Amino acid sequence: RAYGMRVDSGLGDVVATNEGSISATYSGGLFAGTAFGMLGTSEAGDVTLYNRGGDITTSVSGQSVGMFAQSGQANAVAINVTGTISASSYDGYAVGIVASADNGFASVGNFSSSAETASITAYAAYGYAIGMLGTGYGVTASNTGSIEASGYYLAAGIVAQSTNYTSVSTSEDGSISAIAV
Repeated sequence: RAYGMRVDSGLGDVVATNEGSISATYSGGLFAGTAFGMLGTSEAGDVTLYNRGGDITTSVSGQSVGMFAQSGQANAVAINVTGTISASSYDGYAVGIVASADNGFASVGNFSSSAETASITAYAAYGYAIGMLGTGYGVTASNTGSIEASGYYLAAGIVAQSTNYTSVSTSEDGSISAIAV
């Protein structure tokens, strides 16, 4: 496993911010491994991850995720603001941003400013590619930037799944491209 930034809490909240450059590569062999640019987890607290103008790159044969926020009992938020995220996998999953809240609200976002563009690229040569993924009791997903997903079995710009409330939006300046072979 490769982690650029890993922040965990059993009962409390997690907050992590990247404004620099993160690269996580796992090269332990084919058909295995995980690489996370930013990983935040809590069993009972809120998890909030921000990429503010930073660059995150992950590469692995297996599961490759730029940002992953996961909470068991509370809320999970993963936001890219004018940053660049690139996740690549040979034969597994490549996902730019994930927020998962088993019993709370999950929020994913990719936000550009008037001067700078936020971009997410997910590439899986022989696997599954997703730009942003949100799962939880309630889910919101917002995009004003650029999302590109290219995968062999599946390609999706935004996936949002909830048991109660789901809201997805992309602005007139936002773009999503999904290509599956």
